[in-house]
Amino acid sequence: MTPNLTLVLTSAALVGTGTYLFLSRSLVRALMGFLLMGNGINLLFIIASGPPGAPPIVGPPRPGSGWRTPCRRPWCSPPSSSPWG
Repeated sequence: MTPNLTLVLTSAALVGTGTYLFLSRSLVRALMGFLLMGNGINLLFIIASGPPGAPPIVGPPRPGSGWRTPCRRPWCSPPSSSPWG
C-alpha cells in the first residue's frame, strides 16, 4: 500500500499549522489550531485506512469463527407476551 503523497503533505501541513496556532496566546487562534489539528489527524486516519473498498481487518479467518446473526440466540427472541399489552 502506498499512500497518496498529496494527502500526507496536506495532513502534515494541517497538523503543523494547528500546532503553531494552538501554542499562541490568543484564545481564538488556539481554538483554530485545535480545529486544524483535529482535521489533520482525521485525514491521517483516512490515509492509514487503506484503499477504498478494502476490508478494514485483513487476515485469515480463525477456524470455527463463522458469522452468526445475533437474533438467533435465545435472549434476543421477542417476548411471548408483552407486559404493556
